[in-house]
Amino acid sequence: MAWFRGGGLYALEQFQALGITPTAADYPPALSWEHAVWRVYEQCQRQVRVSFGGLIGLDYNVFLPLIARQDWHHDTALALLGAIENAVTSKDVPVVDTPDGQDDEDGHGT
Repeated sequence: MAWFRGGGLYALEQFQALGITPTAADYPPALSWEHAVWRVYEQCQRQVRVSFGGLIGLDYNVFLPLIARQDWHHDTALALLGAIENAVTSKDVPVVDTPDGQDDEDGHGT
């Protein structure tokens, strides 16, 4: 129940640090209808807008043809993609795109 009580990934990491094996109830539920939205996000997650200050956010123009192809409700699909974007970018994970696709130990391109 750690996931549902707001512990999320942090709770699972703490379990691991304490040597406790999480049960199936401690993990998030399996994706069902969200799976399709997640797959669209995965296809275009590197299509972002950046400025001199860093990452601005996803370039939603790239997603519009994919949303149309899936025949999804436009506003709902964009809201779901926005929720994924907010969850991912709130972790302060740097976006590093290198010519060879490889990052060195400190997260910078080789």
